[in-house]
Amino acid sequence: MKKMNLKVLATAALIALIGVGTTGCGQDNPDVPDSETVTPSGYTLTIDQADPSVAQGKTIQLTATVTPDQTPVSWSSSNEAIATVSETGLVTGMAIGQCKIRATVGNSLTKEVTLTVTDPDATVAGRIVVDYDNLPQEFQAGEANALDLDQYVKVTKVSKWSVTTESENITISGHKIIGVGYGPFTATIVAGTTKRAISGSIISDKKVAFNQFISSISDNFESYSAYSGLNMYAENYWLSLSDIDEESGKYLFSGSINHPSNGRTYSFSINATASDNNMVFDSSITVDPGYAASKTQAGITGFSTLASSFQEVIDNDVPYSGINEDGDTFYYYAIENSETGSDENSSTLLDDLYDSLGATDYWYFLSQRYGATYAFLIYFPEVGSFNLIPANQKGIISSITSGGKSYSSAVMVDSVNQISVPAAESWLADPVIPEQIDSTPIQGFFDKMLQGKTMTLTGQGAWIDSNGASTACPDNMRFSDTGNQIFGDFSLKVAANESMIETTVLTIDKKYQYASDTGEAGSSTVNFVKDGAQYVASGTYDAEKNSYAYDKAEKVESSSDEPLTSDDLWGSTDLGGAFKKDVLSLDDGKTKTSLLAITSFKQKEENSDGSISYYFNDYGDASLFNAGNAYISGTRGLASVMLGVPGIYTQLWIGYQQWGDFVINSFTLSADGSSLTASFTFYYSSSAMYRWGWTISDLGTDNVSAQAKALLSAE
Repeated sequence: MKKMNLKVLATAALIALIGVGTTGCGQDNPDVPDSETVTPSGYTLTIDQADPSVAQGKTIQLTATVTPDQTPVSWSSSNEAIATVSETGLVTGMAIGQCKIRATVGNSLTKEVTLTVTDPDATVAGRIVVDYDNLPQEFQAGEANALDLDQYVKVTKVSKWSVTTESENITISGHKIIGVGYGPFTATIVAGTTKRAISGSIISDKKVAFNQFISSISDNFESYSAYSGLNMYAENYWLSLSDIDEESGKYLFSGSINHPSNGRTYSFSINATASDNNMVFDSSITVDPGYAASKTQAGITGFSTLASSFQEVIDNDVPYSGINEDGDTFYYYAIENSETGSDENSSTLLDDLYDSLGATDYWYFLSQRYGATYAFLIYFPEVGSFNLIPANQKGIISSITSGGKSYSSAVMVDSVNQISVPAAESWLADPVIPEQIDSTPIQGFFDKMLQGKTMTLTGQGAWIDSNGASTACPDNMRFSDTGNQIFGDFSLKVAANESMIETTVLTIDKKYQYASDTGEAGSSTVNFVKDGAQYVASGTYDAEKNSYAYDKAEKVESSSDEPLTSDDLWGSTDLGGAFKKDVLSLDDGKTKTSLLAITSFKQKEENSDGSISYYFNDYGDASLFNAGNAYISGTRGLASVMLGVPGIYTQLWIGYQQWGDFVINSFTLSADGSSLTASFTFYYSSSAMYRWGWTISDLGTDNVSAQAKALLSAE
């Protein structure tokens, strides 16, 4: 008998046995389940693939075999989000991952295999473009506030992409990020082999209110720090507390105001008295001659730091808060320093923030001297104000020491959108411009100097006290790593005639940072023109004998085929070139003008010896001028350059730190008009000032040394 017959016989016998039992009872047997769920004994179940896999979005057919007889099989998936399976065993990959696919016969005979759903583009480099400019950096928790990345992410070169995260305060649903807690998060966009990380923060309703407050701060607020003083900013003017008259109780404010029609900015001052913690200003302002720095030129661009730059401080899963002694609730926010802007005009986030609050120099000390790398902002929502407090890796920096004094490190911002000085508003409605000071005598001196090209310049720089006596350089004006002075003591002399310019370093402090660049005391350099070419020679100066010794002059290679003249010599050196009428270019690169046209003279004063002092700033008709470097600009900048290396580095630091408002600039013309002195005084504190400058004299007198002149006849 064949096997087929045996199989048929066995099945028939089983059916007969069931039939006999049923017939014998005469009724349904309650202990026997329905025939469709019976698990026959002695049967086995197998699936044709042990470790199947399918690409996401694709299908695979699984086949189950029942022995000794093929009976009905049911199919199921342990996770239909990963894969589904039909009643015939057709599996569809839904999402990348793994799940179990189960085949079942009856009620207990089962077989499982692990199915892997793969990425169809796993080996393809997808292209991910994220609209970072518009991608929200912050959003609130909950599905209603979910961040839908489909609105900000474009993926090409692959058919599907996904989002993953290890952050505990968010979950991922498709391409949506849903906040489930507070604080920062990171998510990863995956497109084949390409991955792109995005980050943000889940914020509370308290942070939403804080963001609205920060966004409302533009160019109308009040700031105060123990170091930078009290400053007030309005749309068309700004002012700072410059002095207090203890006897009268008057507060003197000074600042600048924009003319409503001519576009110019003018200096002004006004008195005020304090009443119930408020300033009551006088009924009129005093507008000074000359021009002043606008808020932008003074580095005050308005409060523009994005609210998203501040990170909400979370403690025990809730926003950190407290109550001060006045009963005001406050919340903490942190901001970390980071680079901003392009390589050509780079800055840092906290540079910009402190700058907008009128405390740029404050942040310099905090970062350079105290290693501050971030700050805390303490926000008082009921009052509408905040305190900005710096911090480093060790914690909060509560105070700093400068000039022998201790200052609180906090910068306080108050009176947001409430600053209004009635007298300034009245002037804006009916502006009266003061008469300007005539500076033509100074220009006449420079014209005479450039015409004759024969004169002597003596220059110097020194730290002095309030009486003009020599004093030590303050510790905070030294480099922390070397102890060297940022501004150093020096003196030099320059003698010039039409063909030669001889520069001698008379004295220089060896603890000056740039002493090696300047040259040792007693060193000398001469530049001269001979036979249409420029030469330079180095030498030494013996002060006791008042004599020079020079090495052989070396020819300076020129890029021009034309023979050089004294005009080229004077135009290519620091001396004279700065004040030459035809070498000064404005920002448009086309217009040429005299240096003094960009100078604003604000005061003219006759001294006891008959000399006239002209006090100025750099905000004249061409106020946007800079001489190829934003930190060496205007009259003070170019006049400082005439001192060579010490003058250049002094002005670079003044410009970089925006200390120009702490510098008094003046030209003093002698009574007979034979000499001109440029003097610049940086008021570091009431007891320490740095003064540098020069005096040009002996116009028409040739004081170039005989040893230098001998170089002209040397072979």
